[in-house]
Amino acid sequence: MNEEEGKPRSQARRKAQSHFTSTEQRDTSLKRELELERQRNAAKSARLKALRLARDAAEAEEAAQNPPEAKTALRQTRKRVRRIQPG
Repeated sequence: MNEEEGKPRSQARRKAQSHFTSTEQRDTSLKRELELERQRNAAKSARLKALRLARDAAEAEEAAQNPPEAKTALRQTRKRVRRIQPG
């Protein structure tokens, strides 16, 4: 009788272990994918930062070699007219 009680229990245990194992594999796969995505984003950010710094350095060098021209023409200011509303 003890042997008959053990069969359903062992089947349930195998089923639970199988479920647990598949869940662990899925979790491991998900963690691996998340880590790869993080690495890709970090590489992309580093590449974009390098491009931005290179662009800024080039712009600074160009600005140092070609200073902006001084504006000689002054803007004419318009007189502000206060409008009186009828009323």
